[in-house]
Amino acid sequence: MNASTTTAAPTRGSRLLPPPPLPSILQLLLLLVVFVVGTTMTASDALLFQRTVSSPRTSRHPPPSPPPRSRRPSDSILSPHSRFSSSYSRRDHRALHAWTPSSSASSASSASSSTSTSASTSASTSRLRAAPEGALSDIVVHSVFDFLSDGIETEEDTRVWVPQSDRLSFRPLCLCTSQGYYVNLLKFTGGGGVLGRHRHSSPVHALTLRGTWGYEEHDWRASPGTYVYEPPGETHTLIVDDGCDEMITLFHVTGSLLYVSGGGGEGREGEDDVIIGYDDVFTKLDKARRWYEECGLGRDFADRLIR
Repeated sequence: MNASTTTAAPTRGSRLLPPPPLPSILQLLLLLVVFVVGTTMTASDALLFQRTVSSPRTSRHPPPSPPPRSRRPSDSILSPHSRFSSSYSRRDHRALHAWTPSSSASSASSASSSTSTSASTSASTSRLRAAPEGALSDIVVHSVFDFLSDGIETEEDTRVWVPQSDRLSFRPLCLCTSQGYYVNLLKFTGGGGVLGRHRHSSPVHALTLRGTWGYEEHDWRASPGTYVYEPPGETHTLIVDDGCDEMITLFHVTGSLLYVSGGGGEGREGEDDVIIGYDDVFTKLDKARRWYEECGLGRDFADRLIR
């Protein structure tokens, strides 16, 4: 046996020391490396390096992500509103895009290669997107007034005019029972005359379409194209000029129209002004329903104008 492979036999009384444990050597090496590297690294970087060396498995993974941001109390309020606004904006954008001239041209070119049924379905869908969910439908009344004719014989159906007296009638266009106003055409035929003295509780807008008229308490006269604003609280007497065969005016009446008797003079309420009747959107609706049912148009002809 070679001398290089022989080992000296232990003497009596002597004892071999066990080798130092392996974990202790690794810890010493780790501390030495940390001490050397620590001169050029910050304390936080050294701690991260120590964790990486001591656990090799985690070194292959990216560092942990930062903790999630704490939820603010306002998030629960803003989030549902933001989602609603986003969907609402997209819907409005589609509706607006459907009615732009460019989209109309593109839809017209595409419609030439499609059937009329699909084109009408697409147009109907676009119109449904024009208003948000829950909104009331539009009121579209065709042939309300013939601006090219001087007579009434060109009207499609004279039954749409609701008679209030022998010479006075009205045609309702909008009966807004939810807000207390109505829009109608007022027509007076058979020459000049006095329609009656009345008081307004709310504002009134008027646009003259045919004929001439005015108020006894004022010196102005309304002719075709004249717009008139009537303030609330005013009492006046409507007079149609002599020689006017037909007067038609569009009136937007809010609140009540109170018929009074007597004369306060100069448009001011006097001691003799006594309320003898009234008109509002509900009396107009009732008169329209009864007339349309009597003349054959049907009660629902007036109900379609309710908003």
